[in-house]
Amino acid sequence: MNSGEEPEELTAAERGLAAHLTLLQDGPEAPASLTRQIVRTARWQQSVRSPLLAIAHLVSAAMETIRLLVGGGTR
Repeated sequence: MNSGEEPEELTAAERGLAAHLTLLQDGPEAPASLTRQIVRTARWQQSVRSPLLAIAHLVSAAMETIRLLVGGGTR
């Protein structure tokens, strides 16, 4: 939009977005405890991710083996 032009009329979607953004902008600040809680949650999830992925891969391989033995191997 050029600075010399008048602003165009907003569509309904743009008005709704502007209202949502205004609500987010005027929202209260997050407490410091929330940041600590998020970091703590991210840390335990990161430490659990690798073992869970390994288990998922093993289960997937076992299911594929069962499918090949029982189903004849065609997809």
